[in-house]
Amino acid sequence: MAAGKHGGQDTASQSGAGIPGSCRSLSIVGVMSYAERWTAEPGANARSSFAVEGEAQRGRRVLRSGERHILGTAFSYTDVGSPRDAELERSFLQLAYAVCCLARSHEPCTGYFAVVSQEARDAAQRLGARYEAGDSVRIVFTSLLVADMTRLSDAAEAASGEGDPSLLTSVAREIGLDALRREIAATEPGAVEVTADESPPFGVHWDYYGRARALQG
Repeated sequence: MAAGKHGGQDTASQSGAGIPGSCRSLSIVGVMSYAERWTAEPGANARSSFAVEGEAQRGRRVLRSGERHILGTAFSYTDVGSPRDAELERSFLQLAYAVCCLARSHEPCTGYFAVVSQEARDAAQRLGARYEAGDSVRIVFTSLLVADMTRLSDAAEAASGEGDPSLLTSVAREIGLDALRREIAATEPGAVEVTADESPPFGVHWDYYGRARALQG
């Protein structure tokens, strides 16, 4: 898993040919139940086109030989209590689902899932273990700068004082997006973020979509 340090602690074809074992397991055990649950919830009409639209979007993209997709999601909340735990699970599994579907279509892909608190990191790691995600999704818990920690603390205090949780969420999102891009830049030499005018995988507006050289071996 992608790793960082915070407070001195380490952070972290239909037959399935060519797909890592963890990804095959994920697509059977976790993703299908996730997809059913995801499209059955409120807002399903907006989300149920995920796979159908994705096929069309995927058909218009050309992944050059020797390339792979890089997808990134930043979870913008510091707490993972209910109902945030369900949102965390949806976000994590959406990313894992996309990575595995692309791999199943012989389009190599790596996913990065960025969080901004140790609590969220631990919860994401539990999800990765539960759904046997393996290395298909790398959890990013970057080393927060002192300035970042101060911003989160100040934003949390302001949000509590003014009764406006969005004050904390907006700051956490900025920090999460920065962490996501820093991690990808550090671990994916040569990765290039794809411009907004090109169709992203599955038509989803990922927090990061880019391409990098395919892994060897």
